[in-house]
Amino acid sequence: MVAVAYCVDTAGHTWNPYRCLIDAHYNGSTTLDISALEDPNGTFYINDIAVTDNFLVVVGDKHGGTGDYMTYLPLPTIGMSFYFTTITPPFYHYWPPDIDYFPVPEVRIEALGRDAFATVCKGFIGGNVGTGVSGIVLSTYNSPISLNIRNRIDNPDSVKGFRDLKFNSYDNMIYYIPEFSLCNNPIHLHGSQVVSGYPTGTHLDNTVFAMRTACSLDVKRGVKGAFASGFSDSGILNLWDVNMAESPCAAPNILPSVPSKDVESNYQFPFFQDIDPQNLTTIHPITNRFEIKTICR
Repeated sequence: MVAVAYCVDTAGHTWNPYRCLIDAHYNGSTTLDISALEDPNGTFYINDIAVTDNFLVVVGDKHGGTGDYMTYLPLPTIGMSFYFTTITPPFYHYWPPDIDYFPVPEVRIEALGRDAFATVCKGFIGGNVGTGVSGIVLSTYNSPISLNIRNRIDNPDSVKGFRDLKFNSYDNMIYYIPEFSLCNNPIHLHGSQVVSGYPTGTHLDNTVFAMRTACSLDVKRGVKGAFASGFSDSGILNLWDVNMAESPCAAPNILPSVPSKDVESNYQFPFFQDIDPQNLTTIHPITNRFEIKTICR
């Protein structure tokens, strides 16, 4: 998982909060074996992770420079305690030349099958932040760090970040919803079609539902479409069935996109490693059941 870390050095100075990776391995008794991979300098500001067939892929950005950062680690072949301490440093992270692509946090990532994956964020193409052409940037990779293509998609609602990203292999659609506090119109979701992990077709921006916030997203299994959850204007928890088709509930709006291709570079970057055994604490959840009422078909 991605975590926020705080530290105080031996001189008593408090460092700024930074992101780290946490691996938690349950050993079958009462202990969680936790290891961390972290950059207290905050140069690699970790945003999101995805697990492909062979790798743990980590994406993020460089705060201040706002460059695109990525790294990947091999998956263990068996269950492993203190995973991050078993990998020999230094690790490599990668980014395209700064003149080509600048992401704006937070970058989201989703596995597409095998070792392919996609990332999405607001970004600038062809220049620095504020000087390049901005839009929603959807990038697909054949594997780390083999970039397939980037698509700069029109951004009429000024989305500055995305909350959730999921891929449905049945209809080859990537579904993603804006962070409701980072856009002008939080009552819609996006869908982009890819084929076998490679982007083709159009990008659809659907005004799907009259909702105040979109909170989470997941895809259907074995059929087309997705589910989204959120709150209505009256504060009612709603679950929306999304099939990306014209209906009384939703109307698709096709957004133009412009493809581009960058050259990925690499940089050798040291990460700190920590071991921190933790005792396992459990709680018993309270479950409430409510009737689901259909309000639109």
